[in-house]
Amino acid sequence: MGVRNDVGMVDTGLNIFQDTITLFRNTNVEDVLNARKLERDSLRDESQRKKEQDKLQRERDKLAKQERKEKEKKRTQRGERKR
Repeated sequence: MGVRNDVGMVDTGLNIFQDTITLFRNTNVEDVLNARKLERDSLRDESQRKKEQDKLQRERDKLAKQERKEKEKKRTQRGERKR
């Protein structure tokens, strides 16, 4: 009722059907794993980009604070000279 394969076992239509389903499942698993990997890579890149932006923003804030401090110092020095 079945076809003999290379190892002498009889293949039924059911085995071929299950092998086909397994093949599709494995392909789907690969797609899912690839999608997850792409998502992780995307999140990692986004995180790295945000880290760089935060670093630049901290540097800008530091420079702005220093400039405010210098302006305040100059302003108070001028006030002392007027006296």
